[in-house]
Amino acid sequence: MFGIFGKKPAVQSGAEMAEEGLKEISAAVKDGSISLEQGRMFKDIYLHVDTPEGTPRFSYVITSPSNARKVVGRCVILLDRPAGGLPVWQIDWAIERSERGKGLGKAIVEKSLAEFTSGMRGKFKGGYFIEAVVDPENRASNAIAERYLGGLKKVKAPRSGTYSNNYLKQFDA
Repeated sequence: MFGIFGKKPAVQSGAEMAEEGLKEISAAVKDGSISLEQGRMFKDIYLHVDTPEGTPRFSYVITSPSNARKVVGRCVILLDRPAGGLPVWQIDWAIERSERGKGLGKAIVEKSLAEFTSGMRGKFKGGYFIEAVVDPENRASNAIAERYLGGLKKVKAPRSGTYSNNYLKQFDA
């Protein structure tokens, strides 16, 4: 995820990739190899911006109230591709297993989207899209994606033949 870690297995589910990303950013924050900036709208969310392989990536994290170096959740928004002349940003999120069921997934997605859309206001003529690709079995993440993005479309992956739930929402400029 951050280019400072080893290669990943060739095939991972979306949930596995999100959890791996959470582990990687947690380790990077803990050892100080990346810097975080406090959110502009929310004081309990932090941001790291980088450009792996030239692609803009916004990584939002929430930390433990008792330990600012312990990341308990993360949400990443990454420039993916154009669609109809507008940029499509991919969003995914993960919460530490021990912290699930406390509303942190909903909170980090809501706050990350608010921070991101506020920062992007006026940057893209015609707006942009944000898309989440969610494993159909992940009820919690499907509920979050439906709430904040809507537009559910079931998509079959050509190589694996497995289905995913894709949520796509257009945001104004």
